[in-house]
Formats: sequence, structure tokens, C-alpha cells
Amino acid sequence: MLRLPTVFRQMRPVSRVLAPHLTRAYAKDVKFGADARALMLQGVDLLADAVAVTMGPKGRTVIIEQSWGSPKVTKDGVTVAKSIDLKDKYKNIG
Repeated sequence: MLRLPTVFRQMRPVSRVLAPHLTRAYAKDVKFGADARALMLQGVDLLADAVAVTMGPKGRTVIIEQSWGSPKVTKDGVTVAKSIDLKDKYKNIG
């Protein structure tokens, strides 16, 4: 068995430094059953509540905060739906 000096063990590979988004994650997080459906349903409900206010002849406007530039004021339900990104990935699926 070869032992590398501690200096080499502490260094990160060049590929991870140059392109951290290309590192592979092999583990999968899989959920089944009622708990998975409940999380997706929470995401669907949240999205439906946000889009519902824009629908119909008396639909209201929605202000969407953007990471750059000024906020976007829209009455379009599709734009509102596309702008919602939830932290929980199972809620985001819904």
C-alpha cells in the first residue's frame, strides 16, 4: 500500500476546483407512499394558490422578486408558476 504525504491528501482534484458543478453524486433520495404524495401535494397547493389570484376577469397582478434588476409585475399565471422554486425538492416536483 502506498501512502501519500499529507500535503497531497489535503489537495482537492483540479477538476473539482475548476468545475464544481460537474462533480458526481451517486446517492439517490427516493421516497414512496403517502409521505411522498403529501409533499408533492403541498407543492401543488402552494403553486395553485399563487396562480389562482391571476385567473379570471378580475385577476390581480403579482409582483415577482428577481435576483437581478427590478421586480416583475405580471398578471400571467404561467410566469408566476415558472418563477416559483421551492427548497424542498419533493414539493418542487409538485
